Amino acid sequence: MIKILKICAYWSAHLLCYTALILSLGTIVGACLFPLLGPLFVDSPLFALMKKGAWTGFRYAGVWAGGTAIVLCFIKGNRINANG
Repeated sequence: MIKILKICAYWSAHLLCYTALILSLGTIVGACLFPLLGPLFVDSPLFALMKKGAWTGFRYAGVWAGGTAIVLCFIKGNRINANG
């Protein structure tokens, strides 16, 4: 029973870490791209563009984060089982 709980905790932690990493990357990319491309389309202050970019990047990354994290966990599990 303890072994099953350890395995569940291990994979749950990996799933959460992958999800958090994808969401963080989306937030950072959005916060960097909006100030670069935003002035071409709107006339807003830099901080407002960064804030909107971070929120938009987070939301778009959130669409992909869960499914991508599950796939990455399956890939990691397959590699662990293939190696021993």
